[in-house]
This record gives sequence, structure tokens and C-alpha cells, in this order.
Amino acid sequence: MAVSGEPSKHWCRKIRSMFRQWDVEAGLKGYVTEEDFKNRVGKTLERFPELASSKDKLIERAHHHWVEHCNLGVKMPPGYRLTEAQYIQNFWLFIHSPKFDQYLKEASQIIWDGLDKEKKGFLTKEEAHAHGIRVTNDKDHASRGIFETMDEKKSGRITFEDTIKAQRFFFTDQNDESHPFNHIRGPLVD
Repeated sequence: MAVSGEPSKHWCRKIRSMFRQWDVEAGLKGYVTEEDFKNRVGKTLERFPELASSKDKLIERAHHHWVEHCNLGVKMPPGYRLTEAQYIQNFWLFIHSPKFDQYLKEASQIIWDGLDKEKKGFLTKEEAHAHGIRVTNDKDHASRGIFETMDEKKSGRITFEDTIKAQRFFFTDQNDESHPFNHIRGPLVD
């Protein structure tokens, strides 16, 4: 796969922020393993018990994420350690691969199905906030207005497609340092 150009410092910061979340949960070792990815499923279920019915899919997603994104389709031996620099480099290659859009939709669908239990096709602001999507004036998080930015139609609802658009921006935008979607995966590291 040919990828031209280098990632911007801003883009690397966003991806480094994602890696740090994995590393912190793994005990700040400076690397992560497939087991760390699988262990995070348990922590996700503690935080969002409504996703319990999706546990097997979440474990499968963690394995798929490890193989396809972190290691670009190469099955690594048990215990393989992935460093921050490797994570960033591999993610840069992954977002330029033909598999990226399909993976983004499939991985997001698992989470969406767990959140939209009633199959309404949307989440209200209250539902989204209960599931950890930051909203304006959120006293529990540094507010970034992510929900309001996703709700472009100002309907008080967001759809699966709105969440995909936000995540695609996060993963692919190189330069817009002030956009709320930069924080969709949590605060950025320095």
C-alpha cells in the first residue's frame, strides 16, 4: 500500500492520545498487547453495562482491532508488544488502506447496537450523555460540545451516520486543531 506524505503533529497527538488510554489501563508499560485490548472489554462493560449483550462481539472486535489495525493484518505471536511509535505508524497506514471505511462502520455498529437497544435509529441528547458522549455544559467532563456538533440538523438527536462522520473526522483530519471531534475519544495528550 502506497501512502504519500507524513502525518501532521496534530494527527499524531490524537492517535498518541488513543494509545495512552490503552497503555494507562495496561499499567503504563510503554507498550500494549492483545491481552490488554481484550481486558479493556471488561472495563468497557463495567462502565456501560447496557453493552453486556454485545460482550462476545466486543471481544471479537478487540481481536480484529489488534490484528487488522495494530498489526496491519499480521497475526502476531502471543505476548507481542506494540509500542506507541508502532501504533501511530500502523494507524497511519491503516487509515489509508481500502479496509478502513468498512472497519470503521463494522466496529462502530457493535457499539451503536448496544446503545440503541430499542432500534429507534437515533439517540437523544440525554441518552447520548448517559453513554458518555460529551455535551455542552457537561459538568463531569471538559465540555467540547461533541453531541451538538454531531447534531448538525439541530434535531436533538444523533444517528449512527452522525457518529461515523465524527469518528472519520477524528481519524483522518490532519490540521483542524480546534474542531470538537478532535476530542471524541477523550482529551488529547500533550
